[in-house]
Amino acid sequence: MSTIDLDTVLRRILTEPSWPARLLCAIATALEAEQPFVILDAPALAAAEDTAVEQVLAGLPEIVAAEAEDLAAAAMPRPRHRETAGEYALRLRDAARFV
Repeated sequence: MSTIDLDTVLRRILTEPSWPARLLCAIATALEAEQPFVILDAPALAAAEDTAVEQVLAGLPEIVAAEAEDLAAAAMPRPRHRETAGEYALRLRDAARFV
C-alpha cells in the first residue's frame, strides 16, 4: 500500500461516522419521518430501530453488525416522560457524536 493510499484510508477512517453512529442517526431519521410531534412510545421506537438496522447494517458481516447494534444500544439515551419522537431524535443525534 502506498503512502497516498494509506493517507486516504486514514482520512476516511477519521472523518466518516462509525457504524453505531450511523445507526443512531438512521433511527433519528426514521422517528422524524413518521410523526415527530407525537409522544414517543416503545412500539414506535422499536419500529424505527428495525428500519434503521435494515438500512444501515444490511450487507455487513454479522459480527460487525452485532457490535454496531450493541454499541448503539448502549449509547441510546432513555426516552423522557412525554418526549416527542422529534425531541428524542435530537438527543439520538447528539449521542451519535460520541460512539
